[in-house]
Amino acid sequence: LDNPVPMWKYYIAGAWSGCLSACVLTPVELVKCRLQVQASGASLGQGRPFSGPADCIARVVREEGVAGLWRGNLGCLAREIPGNLAWFGVYELVLRGIQVSQGYTRKSDVPVGWSALAGSAAGVCYWGVPFPADTVKSKQQTDPRFAGRAFVEVLRTVLREDGARGLYRGVGVTCTRAAPAHALLFFAYEAADRVLRRV
Repeated sequence: LDNPVPMWKYYIAGAWSGCLSACVLTPVELVKCRLQVQASGASLGQGRPFSGPADCIARVVREEGVAGLWRGNLGCLAREIPGNLAWFGVYELVLRGIQVSQGYTRKSDVPVGWSALAGSAAGVCYWGVPFPADTVKSKQQTDPRFAGRAFVEVLRTVLREDGARGLYRGVGVTCTRAAPAHALLFFAYEAADRVLRRV
């Protein structure tokens, strides 16, 4: 095989990308989750409804300080680090398996259509592996009972009240959505990469 990058480097790169992306994603997801919960009619205990994302950000900063925008950051890190490790790692692992089984010398020799299969598997792993962390993060960000409570404390509460099933509520639909979305994502990426290399 003519693959210059060993697999462990993909795993490390994926984990590191998850660490950095969590710092950006946490405030965005906090606002998104609060607006979604509000739209569903559930009470956040916030008084008057948010008029939109800017109002949500302003009120969080006013009531909880700037650090309040990062409520649930540990949960986001616990989702993004293993999720991205799995995402990039599984994608490359599946492509390498196809490369070996089909006898292709270089990764670039693998027909681009296989990237959809690898992307689909990667997307399911991205969401399936760290789904419990996402559940805890969402509860920290939206449920007033968990305001200011630590990740592990919220995790224990969910396990006590709902069991392990409570941590995976919604994982089936999430992974069903992820499979075609990530298949298209990686297919488009690989197709564009091959076209741009010829330009």
